[in-house]
Amino acid sequence: MKNWTFTEFETQIAAEVAAFLPARLFDLHAHLYRTADMTVPADHHFAAGPAEVTAPVWREHLGRQVGVSRLVGALFIPVPFTPPAEIARVNDFVFAQAAAAPGSKALAVIAPETAPDLVAQWLEHPPFAGF
Repeated sequence: MKNWTFTEFETQIAAEVAAFLPARLFDLHAHLYRTADMTVPADHHFAAGPAEVTAPVWREHLGRQVGVSRLVGALFIPVPFTPPAEIARVNDFVFAQAAAAPGSKALAVIAPETAPDLVAQWLEHPPFAGF
């Protein structure tokens, strides 16, 4: 999990940068995913971390960089490497994560073959913010 380690050097940089950050931060681009839902090579950076990246995992890891108390929410995005057959499952996962993370929203991934009635359901989901 080399992309997910946080070294002493990074801790030092994060402390120095903290003085320049506002008290409240909204992460405008955060991918949540389960590696089992993706089609990526084993050496891809999405496959190099935890098997499941949830909102709490996002908060923990980004919090190391910017301070957990600053994080007021995020725009959670499914990864674009989702096979069409998994789109509904992946979107449901990301919507559930966003709903459980106060102040957060979610994007949905769609494909040309996505059923219009399914898209209509996503439009009504509270954390939905776009495609």
